Amino acid sequence: MNKNKTNPKINTPHLWSRWGTESQVILLFSALVSGAITPVDAQTVEVASGETVTTPILLDEDGEVLNNNGTINVAGAGSNSVTSTADNTVINNGSAGNTGTIIGASRVVDITAGFGAIVNNAAGSTILGSGDQRNGTVYSNTLAQGFTVNNSGTIDAGAANQGAGFSAELTEEGNDFDINNTGTIQGRGTAGAGATTAGDGLRFERTRVDGILDATTSGLFTGNITNSGLIDSEGDSGTTA
Repeated sequence: MNKNKTNPKINTPHLWSRWGTESQVILLFSALVSGAITPVDAQTVEVASGETVTTPILLDEDGEVLNNNGTINVAGAGSNSVTSTADNTVINNGSAGNTGTIIGASRVVDITAGFGAIVNNAAGSTILGSGDQRNGTVYSNTLAQGFTVNNSGTIDAGAANQGAGFSAELTEEGNDFDINNTGTIQGRGTAGAGATTAGDGLRFERTRVDGILDATTSGLFTGNITNSGLIDSEGDSGTTA
């Protein structure tokens, strides 16, 4: 990752926009100094087994890699835990012999933009909501294309919460991505079908207008879903998968 991320300067205003509030940047700095976040090379960062990080992580440069074998736990409504905005990023939650946990009160993993992102959630690893999820525990918006979600662990909006396990916002022209599930993808709650917190296992919706689903837009999914695991929902709105 770049120098601002691996050697953050607390008085650098650039970081406030990239990493959030001043207090979040100070926490990130502390995590780097303590070894909870380890810069491996220019584009790879690891969260070690047994370590906990409480600041949001942003992958905003092409080819960046996050290897999480510890815990990323970001509190606060509206805060994504891990966000990808660049091309060909990789989020590895858990690896051979290790498990990872990513927890968040909002969209836990947000693929905001870019082409070719890969999210690998290993067996025994968890992506978990700690509050009602905006759209989905793993979420992609209309600018994200060509990405892949490989889930062998658990993606769960969180017991007693509301929200989809996975949710995508689609354009009329179409969004192409793949979901390969051999684990569990769990939606939670009984929010209405048009709500951002509807509890589908997998949720695909057309573009929202000012946050509302209306009849002026349409959406198209052009990718693939391969499932030999469990995709489940608590919803009763008739749109669940």
